[in-house]
Amino acid sequence: MGAKLDPFIKRLLEEQAEQLRFEPDEPVVLVKAGQARRLSKQAISDRQISALITEVAPPDVAGRLDGTAETEFGYEGGPAAVRVQVTP
Repeated sequence: MGAKLDPFIKRLLEEQAEQLRFEPDEPVVLVKAGQARRLSKQAISDRQISALITEVAPPDVAGRLDGTAETEFGYEGGPAAVRVQVTP
């Protein structure tokens, strides 16, 4: 069973989009050709975002996911390798 982030990554790849955005209390957004579009109907909470990111973060990065500094890491366990950027 894959990570809960994997279906979002799969959709990113299927749509050939550049970016997924997860912002607290907002729907998940897919960015394609510079245009942002809702990917989810429901808003996602800060806690849900944290759970998605923490699940795929390498152990050495997980300790830095406290929301005070920008963090970036690669995730290769899903449908394709992606860069994950966490910005407070």
